[in-house]
Amino acid sequence: SMPLLLGFEQVRHDLRGRPRRIAALLRDLLNGLDYAHRCGMVHGAIRPSNVLFDKRRRARLADFGIAHCAAEAGSSNPPASRYLSPEQARGDPPDPRSDLYAIGMLAYQLLTDGARIQARNASTPAEANAGKTIPRLPPALAAWQAWIDRALADSPQQRFQTAGEMAHALGVMLAWRNRRQMIGTTRHGRVPKWMLPAAVLLALVVVLVGWGTRGSRPAPADAID
Repeated sequence: SMPLLLGFEQVRHDLRGRPRRIAALLRDLLNGLDYAHRCGMVHGAIRPSNVLFDKRRRARLADFGIAHCAAEAGSSNPPASRYLSPEQARGDPPDPRSDLYAIGMLAYQLLTDGARIQARNASTPAEANAGKTIPRLPPALAAWQAWIDRALADSPQQRFQTAGEMAHALGVMLAWRNRRQMIGTTRHGRVPKWMLPAAVLLALVVVLVGWGTRGSRPAPADAID
């Protein structure tokens, strides 16, 4: 038996246009994959239909055994084949880096709402697109580009080598993105709350120093009897 879980399409609308939620989903999947890979398990056919959610919207990666057998048998299901790594499309068995490629493809589809993924894939996506440059993300998502490029590299050696490394790189990228947003907000005129009282205090100090200096000046010579 298994608990009642929500399918990917039931929660997909909550992810559209929300990179933070997409990142949270990816972290959940990568944490699960990291554990599975360390146990010697490879999924081999990660795609939206194998991503389920509990009532708290936490992601669960399902169908490890079935998906792995289908991947080794060379499944020709077009909707699933877009998530296959280039080496799987060539008929090679999947390894952990093949799963990471699928996570990158899922991330790209979510970030772009699927439009560019559809335009980039042909009837045999992984083979047709081998060696092609990954299309650029919209300017608002430019911080994700390097992470996506590495995730979807044709060569397994050029990808993230472990799920833990991929999750760490995602965290670093998000921290850098948040820092840039904070700097941009400050430059556009939003002054941090602590700056106003600091400015008032500095002004008072300047005034007091000025009064003290004025009071200590010697009287003019013509004013002395």
